Amino acid sequence: MNSKKSKYFSFSKSYIGHNEDSCFACKNWGFVIDGATGLSGEHYTHYHSDAQWLAKKVSKYLKKYLSENNSIKDIVKNCIVFTTKQYDNVVKGRKIYDRPSCCLSLFRVENDKISLFNIGDCTILIKYINGNIEKIKNKDLCKIDKNSHEAVIKYKKEHDTTYLQAKKSVKTVFLKNRMLKNTPEGYYIFCDDVSAVEHAILKTIDKNDVDKIIIVSDGFSQYFDTFKFCDYQSFFDLLKSKNDAKQLYNHLLESQLLDNECENFNRFKVSDDASLIYWENNI
Repeated sequence: MNSKKSKYFSFSKSYIGHNEDSCFACKNWGFVIDGATGLSGEHYTHYHSDAQWLAKKVSKYLKKYLSENNSIKDIVKNCIVFTTKQYDNVVKGRKIYDRPSCCLSLFRVENDKISLFNIGDCTILIKYINGNIEKIKNKDLCKIDKNSHEAVIKYKKEHDTTYLQAKKSVKTVFLKNRMLKNTPEGYYIFCDDVSAVEHAILKTIDKNDVDKIIIVSDGFSQYFDTFKFCDYQSFFDLLKSKNDAKQLYNHLLESQLLDNECENFNRFKVSDDASLIYWENNI
């Protein structure tokens, strides 16, 4: 008989005050949602942004339906249909240039298995009982970001300006790349197209092989993939509680603010919304 209970928690913080992320963890499932900040200036909901509206709507839907027996793919597809209809009701027939979208990563315990789902650029880290660590992350959005980064660097060199100022000057590149969402030439993400789900990473693993799972939005993954404060193993070692998550975030934020033109550590915002969930197996 198991005497140890599953340990889980979630953490989400936004430096700018209005958080476009959402996350949640419980005994048998958890998710991280990273709303994509609007680039076209369109804003129709009563939330601070339509990206925030979408993140909250998806979060509420998943909390309601992830405990049911439907497959994860079907739940996510149904969620896309639901949120698309809800947004259409809000915009009332207006032509939308850039519909709100979000990255979504989640796990769910299904008897003796754990299913994992990933669309967008959130990162799933799995630590196995044998000590090995696996990373799950879609690469298509990373390729688009690399394209945007190269445009920023080119402008920066030609105009002898800072990285962040250059980014603001080539904003049309970012909008053009955003229009490639859910196309073969671009990337796949949660938006209004259920077929995008077919391009998500869906993986099933044996529950008894798993020690811990961490899911982070790209705002929090900067701790190890941009600022490189630690490797994946050390990240697991440092993260034991919600208070640990807060301390890691504060460390990251302090370093981001010291590099407020994104010169030393190139990124598209001084500080992005940062979210994570942590889940520890009870075996």
